[in-house]
Amino acid sequence: MIEPIPFVGVVRVPTQRQIEVAQFIVKFHNESGRSPTTREVAKHLGCSQNNAWRLMKTIAKKGEVCHQEKVN
Repeated sequence: MIEPIPFVGVVRVPTQRQIEVAQFIVKFHNESGRSPTTREVAKHLGCSQNNAWRLMKTIAKKGEVCHQEKVN
């Protein structure tokens, strides 16, 4: 059994779902040379675009990925 780490402060540990999103984004970017759209993330996860957007926003806040608004 793994020994628990003493609580030192607020730690923003990503959830398994957030890790899945981050890994998908990185893989998609490495394969296509661009970041996936919210629609593409939602399709991969089998969830709504709204939920995909929330997950992407959360992992960006936690520093797992960088987020930039679409530039035309």
